Amino acid sequence: MQKVAAIDDANFDSYKDVIFGLSYVATQNEISSVEMIPVKNVNANYIAVIPFAIGTKGHPSLRFDDNHQWWGETVVGVKKTILLAREQGQRIMIKPQIWFRGGSYSGDFELNTEKDWEIFESNYRDYIIKFVKVAVETKAEMFCIGTELETFIEKRPEFWRDLIAEVRIDYKGTLTYAANWDAYQRTWIWEDLDLIGVDAYFPLSNERLVTKDSLAIGWEPWLDELERVSRKFGKKVFFAECGYRSIEFAGMRPWESDNNNRVAHLENQKILYQSMFEEAWSKPWILGGFIWKWFPNHEDTGGENHLGYTPQNKPAEEELKLQYSGGHSLD
Repeated sequence: MQKVAAIDDANFDSYKDVIFGLSYVATQNEISSVEMIPVKNVNANYIAVIPFAIGTKGHPSLRFDDNHQWWGETVVGVKKTILLAREQGQRIMIKPQIWFRGGSYSGDFELNTEKDWEIFESNYRDYIIKFVKVAVETKAEMFCIGTELETFIEKRPEFWRDLIAEVRIDYKGTLTYAANWDAYQRTWIWEDLDLIGVDAYFPLSNERLVTKDSLAIGWEPWLDELERVSRKFGKKVFFAECGYRSIEFAGMRPWESDNNNRVAHLENQKILYQSMFEEAWSKPWILGGFIWKWFPNHEDTGGENHLGYTPQNKPAEEELKLQYSGGHSLD
C-alpha cells in the first residue's frame, strides 16, 4: 500500500485498499512457515506484528527487545515473522505496544516530574526507532507509532511531533496510531499521520444473545462520530484492533477480557463479526482493520468452549474466511 496523503473531497471516496488483517500474537519460541499457513487459509491480506514493551505505572523505565521477552517480541523474532508472512503473500503493519505491569491502562499513563517524562520519552523514542529500522529493512507497508497512549499524547505534544518527523525521515510507508474507541475523537495527532487508527471496542448491545437488528442500531452513533472525525482530518479510518469474545453479552463491553462468570456463546461472536462487516466495513471511509487476535498454534487454539477473542476453530473463523474472500462487498 502506498503512503496515504490527506484525502480531499474529490478523491476521498475512491480509495479502496481494504485491510483484511489479523493481529498476530508473538510466541515464546521460534515459529516456522507451518504456523503461517492458517493466515493464508482465512484469506487475510495483512498481519499486525506486535513487539510489546514492558512498562511500569508511574515509572519512566521501559523494557523491550531483551533476553527476558518472548522470541516473537524481539527484533530477531519480528523479522522472522515478517519473512514467513511475506512467503504467504501478506502485507505488514508493525505495531509497537506497551504492556504496563499489573495490567494498568496505558491511556492513563503519566509521570510526576519533567525529568521522569524526559527519561521516558528517551526510552520510548529508542523503542520506536528500533522497530522503525525493522520496518524500513522489511519494507513494512504500515507502521503504528503508538497504541492507546492518550494522556502521553495530550501532555507531551512536542515530543510526538518531533518523533513523527524523525520517523518520516527514513520510513516512507503509511504511518498511523492506534487510539482507544473512547479517545480517538479528541486527539490532535491525526493531523500529522496518514490514517486514523481506532481500537474499535464500541459497546453495541446489552443483549445476552445479540441480534443483527439491535447491533445495526448500536453501530449508528459510533459510525456518525467516526465519519465526523474522518471528514474533519481528511483521513480515512481503519480498525487497528477489532474483535469480540465468544460469550454471552459479548456486545455490551467488548473491551473487557476477564473470565468472571462468563458463559461461552459462539454464535454471538459470529453475529457481531457479521454486523461489523455489514455496518462498519461497508463504509467507503473505513478501510477494514485487524482482528484481535490470531495465535500461531492454530490447531490448539480456540474451540467450542473458548471464551476469548480469537475466532480460531469457531464459527467466527468461517465467517471471517467468507468476509475476507470478498464474499461481502465493500463497495
